[in-house]
Amino acid sequence: MKRQLTGVDFLSGFSLIGLLAYLAVAVLALATGALARRFVRPADQVRGWILLAVWFVCLAAYRGFAVEDAAKALVRGRFRESGVYADRWYVQAPTILLVMLLVTVLAYAAFRVLRANWQRRGKAAMLIAQVAAAAHVPLSILRIVSLNTVDKLLYRGSLRLNWLLELAMLTAVFVCAAWYIRNLFRMRSLNAARAPFDRRQAEDRSAGSS
Repeated sequence: MKRQLTGVDFLSGFSLIGLLAYLAVAVLALATGALARRFVRPADQVRGWILLAVWFVCLAAYRGFAVEDAAKALVRGRFRESGVYADRWYVQAPTILLVMLLVTVLAYAAFRVLRANWQRRGKAAMLIAQVAAAAHVPLSILRIVSLNTVDKLLYRGSLRLNWLLELAMLTAVFVCAAWYIRNLFRMRSLNAARAPFDRRQAEDRSAGSS
């Protein structure tokens, strides 16, 4: 008989690490948005980072309250109640195909948007972070659907693919935010270095016109 999940259980081990990681990335995204506003970056970039912070707070709550585990238990319970648990493949397979189609469409859309904004490096970094954050959705759906073949792939071995994918997504957001912040300070340094030169040019033009 399986032991019922309690508040202590889902805030232990890797669940607690994941929750803290989500909150850490949320704080970083919020700080990035605040710096973007301070450095007078475009409003869409400020909003983008703040929305990322909100998203990761929601992910932390999602993990902290074990919503995914509850959804997985609910799906399995429905299958058993309807008597189709043994044949659940017929429901799971189309769902996984739909997820794969969704991922393909999102990847193509992300590629088009990134290609259009690649020269605007700050916005490109924000968009990459948003794509990495959104990748949690199909991964969570795959875990909830819990197809046996997919579960074996996600949870096999000591270094589970599930953990590696989560780590890759979080790392991508962290790197993009860190690069964005570094670029903000780099741009400020360049502008400060150019300021005397620009003033001299303005003074020369003013003197020449007079």
